[in-house]
Amino acid sequence: MTNNKPPNNHIPTEIETEDQDYYLWLLISKTRHYIFLSSTKELMAFRLTPVERATISLVQSLKKNATPSVISKITFRKLHSASEQLERLQKKGLVAKVRDLPSKRYVRYILTPKSRKILRQTEGRQNLHTIMSVLTNSERRQLEKTLTKLIRKAEEMDLKHIRIE
Repeated sequence: MTNNKPPNNHIPTEIETEDQDYYLWLLISKTRHYIFLSSTKELMAFRLTPVERATISLVQSLKKNATPSVISKITFRKLHSASEQLERLQKKGLVAKVRDLPSKRYVRYILTPKSRKILRQTEGRQNLHTIMSVLTNSERRQLEKTLTKLIRKAEEMDLKHIRIE
């Protein structure tokens, strides 16, 4: 007996163009949701969110360039959002603010011993890697290109003045 149902990731050809766009958006949202849930589950024991873990990891990799401006650009966040995230991490004792740049107006952030310990303890997290392991290197590069293209188009639309309440 043959199964005539399309695979779950297939967009049925009968769907109108607008509906196909919405369907793809739902797939992107669902993917993000599952990855976020899997990361949240792994980090619960450390009282850390995936965004906090990603931010301290970024501070570690940026070294002396871990400024709110650089972090906001890499994470596609507004400067004030990145600054607020770093302030919250500072209050939790996970990063420290340093004013050693040429102008004292500018700050950078460094890791604390507490965050270094958490990074070591959470280094072996497997859920994200398990999920991403289904992609070949070629698929990863293509996905990165495609998602970046969508982000750039959305940025061109000047959506920053829209308030969602």
